[in-house]
This record gives sequence, structure tokens and C-alpha cells, in this order.
Amino acid sequence: MSGHLNVSVSLAFISVVIFAVIAVPGARAQVDGMTIEPKTDRPGADYRSIEMNGPPEQCARRCADEPQCAAFTYVEPGVQGEKARCWLKTRVPDAQPNARTVSGVKQARSWPDNWAQPTFTTRDTVLADLLVRVGDIDNLGFGWPWGFTPFSGRSTPPHAYPFEPEESDPAGTDRIMIGTGYDGSPPEGQDGYSQVAEPAEAIEMTTDLSGIEVETVALQLFLDDFQAPRFGSTYQVTLDGERYPVMEEVLNALNQTGPIGKLVTVEILPGYHDLLEDGRLSLRIDDPTTGAGDGFAIDFVQVLVNPDTFPSTGTLRGRVTHAKTGAPLPGVLVSSALDAVETDQDGRYHLPDVPAGLVVARAAKPGFSSTSEPVDLKAGTEVTVDLQLAPQSETSQIEENLNAEGRVRLRNILFDTGSATIQAESEPTLQAVQRVMQNRSDTRFVIEGHTDSEGGAESNRLLSQKRAEAVKRWLTEHGIEADRLDTAGYGETRPVASNQTDAGRRLNRRVEIAVAE
Repeated sequence: MSGHLNVSVSLAFISVVIFAVIAVPGARAQVDGMTIEPKTDRPGADYRSIEMNGPPEQCARRCADEPQCAAFTYVEPGVQGEKARCWLKTRVPDAQPNARTVSGVKQARSWPDNWAQPTFTTRDTVLADLLVRVGDIDNLGFGWPWGFTPFSGRSTPPHAYPFEPEESDPAGTDRIMIGTGYDGSPPEGQDGYSQVAEPAEAIEMTTDLSGIEVETVALQLFLDDFQAPRFGSTYQVTLDGERYPVMEEVLNALNQTGPIGKLVTVEILPGYHDLLEDGRLSLRIDDPTTGAGDGFAIDFVQVLVNPDTFPSTGTLRGRVTHAKTGAPLPGVLVSSALDAVETDQDGRYHLPDVPAGLVVARAAKPGFSSTSEPVDLKAGTEVTVDLQLAPQSETSQIEENLNAEGRVRLRNILFDTGSATIQAESEPTLQAVQRVMQNRSDTRFVIEGHTDSEGGAESNRLLSQKRAEAVKRWLTEHGIEADRLDTAGYGETRPVASNQTDAGRRLNRRVEIAVAE
């Protein structure tokens, strides 16, 4: 029977491997994809042994959950100690009869053939009009446990590291990376990945939109070991070189550990759809500023144009309240993945059919600091996420955002409808901006104007430019040097929320101040 533990496991075996089952007399059962073999021993190929009080099915489930486990042998209590012992194996040894043991073999799982391809493109499927994937779907080369699909919302079991990409793995996938600001002296500690990481690099995708009228675009990423809250990272996400704040909020809320992998789904908002039109899209995730020791990895990235259905979904519901008074907050925009909804008069929201995975519930309302809460959402489940919004302290919030992100959104600068005339209610925010700029006397800034999608695109662009210039004029009249201020009007092209709701449109009508490069 199994009686030793081989602790030297070759990485060549760390994958889900398919083996032939050698017939053994006796009745068989199935547990989580394992064929159970009563009165059978399979000695050898052990990589771990576990003491347990439970029955053989408990041992079977341990094997099913570990990608490198191909078979197991369960030894009854009283044979190798008072308790039972579970031996996990990297391959399937030959079977031998033994009345005091139970063995089992992991059965074959048929994954789609395209999962092994380093890049994959398909059109007119049940999932989307166009699906473009970069990176093979293989859990960073470790393979998937029995019955596991990366789209189910379940986390992978913790895996070993370091690991190296294969020659066929596209740039930016199946490798350990770290922000380019990392210099070996992180300010808030570092994870194990950072010791062996290489600088972050872009993932390049080909997006042929010929014959497709783009309405909705989803971006799915299978991410591993992002821990921004723990190590103080501030991730920046760019699409073709342009910052994408929606995804930045999601990544900077993630706190994975293990290391484990999980699927994340975000929407590419309509204002960014034009980036796909030239047939290429470059996605870059980096932390160039903080020096944080937060290594990470990406198994695959895929873009779905006009997604029709997500096979694995769950439901988010909850309540948004005032952080100081506890009062319910109506009219808050709560979003996750591709869906957004406003809270009702009781501050409650309901988001059905959210793609399963590591989802981030985001809440935003003018006059309050936005908040994000990550949560595991498994397919077919409902999760309650209650959120609190704190009133925004103008000066401190502006300083904090400029330090962390190099820009700040000013939603409390208000204008008369269809004009560039600043309303009197904007005075406190403008005074806060003035104080910050005076404290940063050597810094140049860009004042950006943004609108929602109501009205024509060109008229919105002109209006946003005039509003940015109006803010500049106010600041120069109150002591800020004009040569430190540039202006830009982006109209409706850079939304931060969906324009399908009133709350989303309110968030998109804004002025932003950015540190000039």
C-alpha cells in the first residue's frame, strides 16, 4: 500500500492529466469526477499524505480539487495510525487488491479544443457577434481541477510558484509581472511574486469589426494575485494608450491571495468603442508610480463584442446608506460588470444576471466619495453587498486623488443647461481646487470638460471645451497663473458610467483636473 511521501514534484506533472483506468473487481461509484475503487490500492507516485477522520469520499474530493492530483488511495484508520490517511498522487499507478484501502482515479474532462490555442477568434456564436481571446485557458499552465470551469465564479486552488511562460504564450500572459515603478524597495512590503517578476507588458489583440454594428463590448480577464489594498498598489489601465478609469477602480479594489485565479468582467463603455475600429486593441495594466511589491499574472483576456448571453451568472442586491447618518441614499448609481441601476427611495438595488467571478460592486453619487466592494459571485447564487457613501471633503479628496491617480473628477462644478456659465453652487469646489493648485505652485494642470451623450457629438465637444475654459478663467481670476493651465474638451467620448440611466449621465457630466505630463 502507499507508505511514503514524495515531496519532489516535477512541474511537468502539475496539470490535469488524463489516464486510462485499470479495471479492478468490485462495485464503483463516482464522486466529483473521481471513480471510486473499493478494496483497491494504487501504491506509488505520492506527492502528499493527509490525516483525516472522514470517509473515502473526503479523500476523493481533496484529489478532485487539486489540479496536479491524478489519483488517490485512502487507508483505513488503524493501518497507518489511529486516523485514516489520504495519499494524493501525480499519476495513476497500477492497481492491487487490498481489503483495507480505497482508491480512485480522476476521470477525463473534455475541454473545448480552442482553450489550448494561444489566440482564438470566432464570429456569430451564441456568446457574442465577435469573440477575441489572447492567452490559452490553462490556469497559468497548472490546468483545471475536475469539474472546474474558469467561468463558474469559483476560485482556483492555490498553486505553486514561480512559473515560466511557454514559448507559445502571448506577451503579457502566463507569466509573473509587476508594475514598472517597482525598484526593489517597496514602501508597504511585497509578495512572493515580486521576487521573480518581470516588468508589466501590454497584451495585444486583433479586433476585426467588419460587418458588425458595435453596441456593447465586454472585457473578461482571468486574473491572479492582484492585491492593491494590501500592498498599496495603484494600477493604471490603458486601452491603446488611453487611461480607462472604470477598470482601474475594479483592479484597485481586488485583494486576491493564495495565489489564486479568478475571472473578472468589465464593460468597455461606448466612448471607447472607437479604439477597436482600427483592428487592434492594446491593453496594458501597470503600476508605474507607487513602487509597490505586488506581483500579478494574467491567464487570458477576451473581448466579446455584442455579447448575447453569459452562461454563468449570479445576482447582486443590497442597500446604499449615508456613512455618517445611516440614512438610505436614493439615486445612487450601482454598477457591476455590464449592468448598472439606480437605488430606490430606500437605497436598495438589484442587479440580476451579473457574470460570475470576482465581481466589484461600484457605487457613485455626486457629492460623495465613490466606493467599490469586491465579492465572490458563484454561478447561480445571490450575494448581498451593502455599501456606504461618505460625503466628499473637497480639498482632501482632490489632494488624495491627484497623489494616487494624477487626476480628480469634479462633479460639483455645475453649469447652466446647455451653456458654459458656472452656477454659484460650484464656488466651494472651485475654491478647493484653487487651494490645491496654490499648494502645488510648481505643477501644471490640464482642465478637461466632459458631457453625457445627450445631443450631438460635435456640439457636446464644443460645449465641454467652453466649460473647461470657463473653469480656467475662474482660476486665473483668483490667482492661478494662466500658463500653468491647459484645457481640453472631450464631449461624450470619455464616459465613466453608462449613459442609459439618469444617474450615469449625471456622473458623465463633469470637469476633471489632471496633472500635465
